[in-house]
Amino acid sequence: MSYHAASADAAKIRKLELYPTVTFALPERWFVAFYPENPVVYNESTGQWFVPFEALVGKDLSERLHLGFGGAVKLGGNDPQYQSLLEAQVEWRF
Repeated sequence: MSYHAASADAAKIRKLELYPTVTFALPERWFVAFYPENPVVYNESTGQWFVPFEALVGKDLSERLHLGFGGAVKLGGNDPQYQSLLEAQVEWRF
């Protein structure tokens, strides 16, 4: 939670972000992850919740390279962050 204190008329921004990330390993180096990027958010200033459902399916192509594709959709709440989104992920581990 934070705010910009340099200006007396700056609006406070107070948000609680929850990332309930869970990843399940599947056979042949596949995996499915829930909430890997986008959180459940409570905006204290407005009293509004933003509750998405997010999932990502991916595969470890090697020990260093992993690819994933997924998306999120708004389930509830009235904080207007997004209705739905698609995402692709390329990760290189070193």
